[in-house]
Amino acid sequence: MIPAELLAAVPLIVDGRPGDWLRSQHPTVAEPIEALNLRRTDWVREAHQAYFSAGARVLRTNTHAASAVALAQYGLEDRCEAVNNTAAACFHSMMFIQPIQATRSSPTNSSRS
Repeated sequence: MIPAELLAAVPLIVDGRPGDWLRSQHPTVAEPIEALNLRRTDWVREAHQAYFSAGARVLRTNTHAASAVALAQYGLEDRCEAVNNTAAACFHSMMFIQPIQATRSSPTNSSRS
């Protein structure tokens, strides 16, 4: 849930899926992008950071196709819980590295907090 003070303080910008950014940065990845949650957590955190740095304040975990059915296509259905839990952990750890500051801006005072 998004705190009311944050909703009132900053515009909400929704990003694209982290998987889109990951594919654009690492086009040779052959495995499902959600498997990177287990194998390349640094890349997943980097995707969250890129969206956050670009101004997004509503971020999504890298779990678009992280269901057991979707992961079964790659023989990873037994790793479904780990893929999802690690995705949440990557997102959570990034949020503590990059704290959100609730600020208001106006044309005359863009740095007031």
